[in-house]
Amino acid sequence: MDRRLTPVPEVPRHQRRWTPPTLTAGSAMALRAPLRGAIYVVLIGITAAGLIYSLQGVIARNQRVQVRLAEMEGAINLLNAREWEARTGVISLDHRNDVGESQAHMRSIIAELRERTGSRPRNAPSTGASPQVTNLQQVESDVNRYLVAVDSMFNLLARDRRAEAQSLAEQTVDPAFENLRLSLQTARAYYATAGERAIRLANIASLVGVLIAMSLIWVLLGRGARQRAETQALDTERRTLAASEARWRALILNGEDAVLVVDPTGAIGYASPNADRVLGLPSGGLGDSVLSALPPDLRPAMLVLLEASQREPGRPRVQELQLGNGTPRFLEVVATNLLADSAV
Repeated sequence: MDRRLTPVPEVPRHQRRWTPPTLTAGSAMALRAPLRGAIYVVLIGITAAGLIYSLQGVIARNQRVQVRLAEMEGAINLLNAREWEARTGVISLDHRNDVGESQAHMRSIIAELRERTGSRPRNAPSTGASPQVTNLQQVESDVNRYLVAVDSMFNLLARDRRAEAQSLAEQTVDPAFENLRLSLQTARAYYATAGERAIRLANIASLVGVLIAMSLIWVLLGRGARQRAETQALDTERRTLAASEARWRALILNGEDAVLVVDPTGAIGYASPNADRVLGLPSGGLGDSVLSALPPDLRPAMLVLLEASQREPGRPRVQELQLGNGTPRFLEVVATNLLADSAV
């Protein structure tokens, strides 16, 4: 196989065509890195959005519970006012109708709160109560106790047993009302605190999500900048190497110094393109002995030079030879043993 350097043919400008770049392994990796980073950003955004959405649901539920508890407190105050009017005997028929409506309103609120929070009735079995379930259960228990006491008092009043009704109101109705008022205050305070905590968590989750996304984007931008810098440096190095190769190719093709690479047996493994012109080495002489390219009278001197270079690796050995066929020419042969150099 001919290992000589051959010049690359120059393509005329009018025949040059643009060819689209192909996707190499390096460019594929450069494309996969930003894509992977974009996927991470999207996943972080989805996770943060899901967390914020769930916290917003908790906030909305707590606000709704607080509103319903406030409505219940209003209904209880109205019922308390009516039962005080009934004790004094000055309650009107319209106000008496408010008693049943207030009781029905409180029971509907209790049912709605039980549905919204997943609370069970006080006497229902539970696998483990959380604080909010305990608060609502206490409110429900106090509401039922208060309503039963009020119904008993109105039944006694309806049978004109006012003294017994007054005694029942003092011993049962009033303590039940106070307990209900306290349990309502406790439940409203708990849900107000839980709502504020959920709002803080939502704000923190939003801030953390934004910071993580910005940090990841910053890292991706830095990585992209480094990749572009590395790509530009590689392109510059390739262009420099191509220019250097073109320069040395021109020097070798047009210079008066020929380069031969021979193995330990003296066989030619490489010959520069100008070896034919400088040394008269026949084309296709690769693999032949370097001695065959010289006249018989110069072969002993060349053999001595090769043997001396083998004895001292890495040290250049110089020998002047005279070619006498045709016009006399003097050659300065520099031999260096580079067998230890893997690049050669």
